[in-house]
Amino acid sequence: KPGTGKTAVVRFVFNALSKKAAELKANIKCVMVNSRIEGSEYRILASISRQIGLSVPFTGLATAEVFRRIINYIKANNLYLLIALDEVDVIVKKEGENLLYELSRINENFSSHRVSFIGISNEIMFKQILDPRILSTLSEEELVFKPYTSDELFDILSERAREAFFDAVCDPLVIKYIAALSASEHGDARRALDLLRVAAETAEREGKSAITTECVQEAIRKIER
Repeated sequence: KPGTGKTAVVRFVFNALSKKAAELKANIKCVMVNSRIEGSEYRILASISRQIGLSVPFTGLATAEVFRRIINYIKANNLYLLIALDEVDVIVKKEGENLLYELSRINENFSSHRVSFIGISNEIMFKQILDPRILSTLSEEELVFKPYTSDELFDILSERAREAFFDAVCDPLVIKYIAALSASEHGDARRALDLLRVAAETAEREGKSAITTECVQEAIRKIER
């Protein structure tokens, strides 16, 4: 589901891996592309190219030519590449499976494994629409992110509250109340954080020195409206 930390986890791992690669002077690049924002196979490949330091025109080339340039760049620079495609299901539904097909076979162009691939999707049944040949070549490992529990949301909200508010502005019981409401309804951390933020804004507008459960109830009404 949305708001369960998929993109955040990949970004966290990519940052950690990039730092370690820099320490070890390992030639590893991590690139992340949002398929929905880029909107086409060409723009996705152009974004990957730019992030690894390869210049390609904004439009005008065939996707096969951009692929060829990426492969040649990887060979010329002895590069190891890790690609994450966020909302990968969007581009597959829009333009078909050609991009995934090419990515699944890209390592056939090298003497050793050079490119790894992460696809992030909100569609739990996404793999079932893919061609069996793609699944076979990907040899993928699936990781399902379950909705956050009340305890997990409490930890997330508490950490943000320490960053956002002065002491005694937000009682832990209020955070527990928001976490319990959010967990029972959707388990979405993004929406739980929105509820905390709107509750704080409500308290501020009403001149209160602390966020109350009444502020939370009013925030729910505002968000629903």
